[in-house]
Amino acid sequence: KLNIDVFLFLSFAAFAQSEERNQGEDAIFDLTDYSEFDGVIIFSGMLNSQKTPERIAKVIVKNNIPGVSVGWPLEGLDFVGIDNFKGMFEMVDHLVKEHHVKNPVFLAGSADHPDSNERIDATRQALALNGIELKQDRISYPDWEYLTAMEKTVQYVQSDNPPDAIICANDHNAIAACIALKRLGYSVPKDFIVTGFDKITHAETFYPSITTVYQDFEKIGYIAAWQLLERIEGI
Repeated sequence: KLNIDVFLFLSFAAFAQSEERNQGEDAIFDLTDYSEFDGVIIFSGMLNSQKTPERIAKVIVKNNIPGVSVGWPLEGLDFVGIDNFKGMFEMVDHLVKEHHVKNPVFLAGSADHPDSNERIDATRQALALNGIELKQDRISYPDWEYLTAMEKTVQYVQSDNPPDAIICANDHNAIAACIALKRLGYSVPKDFIVTGFDKITHAETFYPSITTVYQDFEKIGYIAAWQLLERIEGI
């Protein structure tokens, strides 16, 4: 509609993979000549790395190219993000008040992921407000990996202190937890409550559908695109 060419560069780096493999995956961003573009949008929260988006942002700023970061704030770029804290806090508070959760565990992302840590903090504060302590041994870091999230779920459920709820940093962890519970012969939410975050399409079509916090990805992308256009046009 606006006669704009869009180029999409993808990396399949992952937190659970080796540093060497991820360096190879992320090399595509270093092969790009950013000076050929009028503007750049970085999906910083989805690159499975903090160093990679920071490195790209420095190149963009150095070459005076308008840029927008989606996910995490990056120096010199406009920013579009969500309130991780509010959504998670309200959901966890609801779990305690309406579903009488007393002994939850948390399946996080990676230990240094800002979104994951903000959601942990919201969970911890919501529980504390209701007189429940989320101890560190009740938090696991599957690095956003399905199989690891399944393994952590099995470990918690088969421990001497099984949880009554599994609160997850995203829907992928929640789906993995549900699969693990089903393989053990349990029913969700009858035996265990499981919640996610993001409201991805698979969370809705999965059975049982995942209780989750909605991120409007389309709206986020729309805002990011218009912010970039305004930067390019000097508005």
